[in-house]
Amino acid sequence: MGTTFAALLLRKYRTNYQYTLGNLGKCLEGEAYLPVSDPREAELTFSQYLFGEQGWQMVTGDMASICRLAEKLAEKNKAETLLACCCDSDFVEFELFHPTDGTKTHARAGHSYDGSDPPQVEQEKWQAAGLWKKDVNFAEIFEKERVFAEDVLADLGDALGFDGSAVIASACGTGGEPDKVMYLARKDMPPKRITEGMPCLERRSYYDRPILVDEPYQWSFINRGGPSMGVELMIYGPFVEEDRMTFTDVHLRANGSQEAEEEWQRFDPRKPIQKIRLTNGWYAYRYRFPDLPLEPGLNFDYMRLRPDYELAASLSVEVCVTAKGDARCGLDVYFSIVPMNCPDRNMGFAWTVCGVENHEKWIAEHNAWYEQHGEQKEFLLAPEDFEY
Repeated sequence: MGTTFAALLLRKYRTNYQYTLGNLGKCLEGEAYLPVSDPREAELTFSQYLFGEQGWQMVTGDMASICRLAEKLAEKNKAETLLACCCDSDFVEFELFHPTDGTKTHARAGHSYDGSDPPQVEQEKWQAAGLWKKDVNFAEIFEKERVFAEDVLADLGDALGFDGSAVIASACGTGGEPDKVMYLARKDMPPKRITEGMPCLERRSYYDRPILVDEPYQWSFINRGGPSMGVELMIYGPFVEEDRMTFTDVHLRANGSQEAEEEWQRFDPRKPIQKIRLTNGWYAYRYRFPDLPLEPGLNFDYMRLRPDYELAASLSVEVCVTAKGDARCGLDVYFSIVPMNCPDRNMGFAWTVCGVENHEKWIAEHNAWYEQHGEQKEFLLAPEDFEY
């Protein structure tokens, strides 16, 4: 296993280091966090390292809070601030803030999981962070191949004036003791999960592209209401009546049970699959999944105050389908999903990637995005490809 951490390096300016943790605490007061003296009561813990006579200090602790408040702390400390987020030793994302002129820049060392290209290295902004003391090619620092991505901090520290090895050790908890520690707790936190009431389904993620023939398509939803059993999925559009486009391998995937050591658990629809007519005159394919448990929902009031993305991912349910037939129908596919055994069908939702009336606008925006990001021409679409 690699190393994951967030480290916030702030240049020391006069005596600003004396107020760093205090400023961080004030930022979190708006989220109802208050200092506590007993570490056992703490929900958030932050450590400050001053590194002796070095020109930089460092704060480590709750990753979500540090990433969210990095720019605000840069402004309050009135000095350059470098946020380094390391993910499993595979890559490190950097964000450098210059509060004096309000500019910032990004960089990456290592290879991200999505295969995207790293940000362009803005040499002058990085040179300014080093106070122009050394003539350094920062692009070479970030692009250098390393076994452990966090080792970039050693070379970056030489250029900017901090001990990169000490930063890595302290951020990983293997260095010396911190100079200061701050413990925070919220007394009136809303519950993390909703254990009563009706379920309420909400879309979580989807692929923003046409539904392609013979290629699996997935999107996901999450429950943010009470627990229940079973959902009903409908796939509909003007193509269903004549079966211009049909769907195979329709199933749901939910987080598997730890007892069975399953990463994912598959749920297939109960037979037979039905074709029904809707009130607008269209037809729909209806699939029922009575055996899918809807776990107690994620409380978004809790998430707003204390993001827990790992929990959100574990509670999401994937909808998986494979289209067959006429590819021209790929922008006209509508989905809806509602809880079964629930009198209020508004506890579910309906959505579509594009829709029958939005082809021209959606395709223009789709093509503009791919052209802007220099993607291959095979991703560009033509309106006539979706006329039928």
